[in-house]
Amino acid sequence: MTRFLLLLFAFAPPLLAQDLAANLLIDKTKPLAYLVFERVGTAKAHWEDGQERIYLRIVNNCRIPLLFRASGAEPDADASIEDEVVPEEPMFTIVSSAEEESEYQRSEKLRKYALKSMPRGYSFEVYGVYRLHPGESMRVHFPRNHVSNWWFLRVRFALDVGGDPLMSGPFTYLELRESDLHRKP
Repeated sequence: MTRFLLLLFAFAPPLLAQDLAANLLIDKTKPLAYLVFERVGTAKAHWEDGQERIYLRIVNNCRIPLLFRASGAEPDADASIEDEVVPEEPMFTIVSSAEEESEYQRSEKLRKYALKSMPRGYSFEVYGVYRLHPGESMRVHFPRNHVSNWWFLRVRFALDVGGDPLMSGPFTYLELRESDLHRKP
């Protein structure tokens, strides 16, 4: 009997977690939430006239609403969703020749120079909350310069499980990298 209880306690949590995840997702082949790249284009709003932007859809594939910090109108009507611009971390590199060392040094100098012009992302002192309901998506856009070879865009959200999770978390992140802009759908 003791062995049975030990086995039950050892294997029950992973099985329960798998069942919880299976019931939480609407489409079990996709993550909890994800970004769908639509296009890169020129902004049409008068205050952003001519600025190149990245247009995306954020999809809620979860049976719980997602919360985003937002400013402005509803997202499909020129709202801004808070984002961060995060530097790409350099990869550990092993060089085996003087030429490779020289190329690595040149690349590092270029990276450090590029990071000096990295934008900050959207951050709001006063913000509203946009709730994305299960199975729905919202269209958002960000300046094109929020994504490059040297940095990526990150959008933070929380599950709407009560309280004020946008202040205290826990948070989950969606990321968009330069390589995502060139991937075929």
